[in-house]
Amino acid sequence: FKLLRILRTARIFRRWETSLTISFGTLYILTFLLVTCIAAHWLAFLWYIVVDLQNAASTWLTVYGASLGPSPAPANAATHYIVSVYWAVMTLTTIGYGDVVPVTHAERVIALIGMLFGASLYAYVVGAICRVISQVRMHHQRTLHAVFPRGEVCHADGVPCSCPTDGHTL
Repeated sequence: FKLLRILRTARIFRRWETSLTISFGTLYILTFLLVTCIAAHWLAFLWYIVVDLQNAASTWLTVYGASLGPSPAPANAATHYIVSVYWAVMTLTTIGYGDVVPVTHAERVIALIGMLFGASLYAYVVGAICRVISQVRMHHQRTLHAVFPRGEVCHADGVPCSCPTDGHTL
């Protein structure tokens, strides 16, 4: 049933785009940020819950708590979740400070999932930027062909080959 909610959310976004006259680029960026936040939350949830699911004496939480030195280790669920979100964002953005590290094999698997998703996220961003640049270029070409309908544009820079008013070539 959760998958149906995701599909319903996509329909809601389409309605917002048409009713609020939000530009495609703005909606695209907002959708990307929302997906990134959801991914960070789920990755943080996995990172947080893996401590409870394994019976290891040493986990990321114990190592993190021991590395804090004289300050006390995080003791409640809220601070554990904040540290988990911090780790998820650092992993997804490939920053990775190294203060919260995987210790067990289960934690390493979750870290690998986070790294793969982060790399996919960057590939998606680069592809989106290339698509936007391509669309801007197509719009520029359409504008040039509207101004110079007989194809009097010589170069990709948009320099006309001849002057449309007096017929002389450049």
